[in-house]
Amino acid sequence: LKKRRAEYNALKAKAKKAITVGKKAHYDRENSKIKKLPVKERKAARQKLKAELKEKQQTLLKQMPAAGRLTLQHLVALISKVNKVKW
Repeated sequence: LKKRRAEYNALKAKAKKAITVGKKAHYDRENSKIKKLPVKERKAARQKLKAELKEKQQTLLKQMPAAGRLTLQHLVALISKVNKVKW
C-alpha cells in the first residue's frame, strides 16, 4: 500500500505539472489570437479565456484525489486513470 501510494503521488505530481504546462501553452496560443482583436475587446476576451482554462484545470485536478485514506484497489484504479489525464 505504501509503495502504491508513493507511486500514485509521484504520478499525480507529474500529471499536475503536465496540466500546468498544457494550460500555459494553451493560453499563449489563444493570447496570440487575442492580440489581433480590437483593443477594447481584448480584456474581456482574456478574462473569458482565463476563466475557461481555470475551469478545465480544476476539472482535471479533481480527478486526482489525495491518497490519504484510499484502499489498494482505489489506488491501482487511480494510477491507471492518472496516466490517461491529459490537457
